[in-house]
Amino acid sequence: MSASVQAACSRNGACSCASLHRVRGFTYITVLIVVAIMGSGLAAVGILWQQAAKREKEQELLFVGGEFRRAIGSYFEWSPGAPQYPRTLDDLLIDKRLPTVRRHLRKIYFDPMTASQDWGIVKEPGGGILGVYSKAIDRPLKKARFRDEDKGFATALTYADWKFAYGSGSLFGQTPGVQSTPSVLGPAAGEQASPVPIAPPTDPSSAKEDPAREARRLGCEAQRAREEAACQATGSAGTQTPDACAAGAATRFNSCLEGAAPAG
Repeated sequence: MSASVQAACSRNGACSCASLHRVRGFTYITVLIVVAIMGSGLAAVGILWQQAAKREKEQELLFVGGEFRRAIGSYFEWSPGAPQYPRTLDDLLIDKRLPTVRRHLRKIYFDPMTASQDWGIVKEPGGGILGVYSKAIDRPLKKARFRDEDKGFATALTYADWKFAYGSGSLFGQTPGVQSTPSVLGPAAGEQASPVPIAPPTDPSSAKEDPAREARRLGCEAQRAREEAACQATGSAGTQTPDACAAGAATRFNSCLEGAAPAG
């Protein structure tokens, strides 16, 4: 019994059970209100902390993805003959195509969103690697203020939609065939890099297309594969160089994706 209740009972000579229950009930309700307020405050702090941690991971993903894109661009531009894309991510660590081994990427980074090195791969029709993406399917917090090469990420629904692809920026909102990320290393002395414009490939796992559009895309890819094979054949390019022939095939591929019917 509290001191105030005891004093009141002493003055009145008695203290009813009803009075004691009312005092105890009021104290219990007060404690519940205080606990609820403290719980709400802690929950709000927890949400803010989770969002801050997620934003930090987003920044790390943008950096790591940019490093992969830069390394792929470096591999492409340092091709000793016709421009080539890496067949595996390990090709970026040690490029054995050159007389002197060159490293385009110092290590295979971990995906900060999944804490693994299991990256999604964006491939060209020939099987080369154009870029990487996280397999995380969470909704991004960041929706604006991206770098130019990543500005298409503003419309992405999941982190898996952040495609770090060389030659096409992201797969969202970029102009097909525009070289968006030049290599910071540049061509070797005496060499002239001749990057071939490419259109952003479509990843069926991250984009839903109607059947007609999917059929047109497949037709366009088949057309481009035939033309690139012809470019590599001896004498099929005529007076054109293999690079110019491949560039023409890429241009027609872009036009095909924009709505023109693929060649038979």
